[in-house]
Amino acid sequence: MTVNDVFKYNGIIKNIIDNGVDVTPLVKFKLLGMLKQFEPVLDNFEKIRNEQIYKYGKQDSDGNYGIFLPKKEDFEDEKKYQDAVAEYETIVKKINDELESIAKSEADFELQKFNYADIVDSGLSADYLLELYDLIEE
Repeated sequence: MTVNDVFKYNGIIKNIIDNGVDVTPLVKFKLLGMLKQFEPVLDNFEKIRNEQIYKYGKQDSDGNYGIFLPKKEDFEDEKKYQDAVAEYETIVKKINDELESIAKSEADFELQKFNYADIVDSGLSADYLLELYDLIEE
């Protein structure tokens, strides 16, 4: 399972839990367990993302770090503004490329999948079952 998959399934499962979908206690227990298993992967990704922002970003007047698009009014010279925009675009691309390589990488953990018999009549709609299809084993 890739880090992207973890993000995807985390979102689906949170949606099920947050929307109060009425599922069997066993399925809810397993869903909550999966969310717990996803936490370290998501936390590590967020940590790397924040490190990149601190590394390449700047601090604003409120003390927050970020990658800020230059404002034309901050530059007297058009060339300096264009150079700042080019630098901004280079930094954003570099960060996105680095994070994308992480997102496509394999998340290293053992996920306990759903047993087909436990989930098929659990109260989940067909749409949710399709979204969770790869997490179901026969």
